[in-house]
Amino acid sequence: MKSIKLIVLQLIFIIPTSIFANSGKLSLEFKYGSAFAYPGFEPSDISSDLFPNRPDFGNTIDNIGLLTIFSGSDSEKLRNYVLAQNAPDARLKNKEYEILFNYAVSEKSSFGISVNKNGLDAENIGYSTWFFFLGYSYYYNLNNPLNLTTFEILGLEGLFPYYRERVRNFRDFRTINLNYTYSFASSASKFVPYVRLEMGGGREQKFHNKVYRVGAGIGARVYVHGQNYVSMEAVGVNYDVYEKSDFLWSILEYSVKIGLGRRF
Repeated sequence: MKSIKLIVLQLIFIIPTSIFANSGKLSLEFKYGSAFAYPGFEPSDISSDLFPNRPDFGNTIDNIGLLTIFSGSDSEKLRNYVLAQNAPDARLKNKEYEILFNYAVSEKSSFGISVNKNGLDAENIGYSTWFFFLGYSYYYNLNNPLNLTTFEILGLEGLFPYYRERVRNFRDFRTINLNYTYSFASSASKFVPYVRLEMGGGREQKFHNKVYRVGAGIGARVYVHGQNYVSMEAVGVNYDVYEKSDFLWSILEYSVKIGLGRRF
């Protein structure tokens, strides 16, 4: 968070004073957003340690379990497959904060720069059944202290996909973005609908991977008192995550944002 504050202070001080001389062209806006959908979110794309939302048919380890593959009957394999396919889906929730500086280059077009912090929490996160096999290996070395039968062990393996956790701070994106905004009404209007395009980059804070962000949104500003306004917009953003030059995973996010701003 300290790095975000430092960037904001630097942006404030490097804006040329000549911009302020052009009254009405500069705006400063603070936004809060929350996502309502992550289409195609697949935890196992982010890490092979995570249980997939819907294991592919060929993924026999997560569909059936390693122990059941080698020791289970056909009916036990079918049971585990059905259980795996009906396990709860993992989902994401987020809180996004944004500071946007915008400068109008014409009556309807403006360019800006924004600083974004997007923190994701994960719910119903499960883990690959490899972890059950590792736990069983450790338990086996203890000489089966609970005297579990093979039938009971295979049954527990089938239920393992139902072990779920909530993971706070699952991922945390910090980005700086360039924005282009086209307004459908003049700056003198009280109600100004607009479309916005954005692209930028930064870091994922948990693993320090590079992040590239591309998005588009549609919204409106409503001037409520003089040059002060409120805004609301719907935004679609794609994040691509890289380790050095190697692509790791991507995620698509649809969110709604509300904002408070002022035109200077």
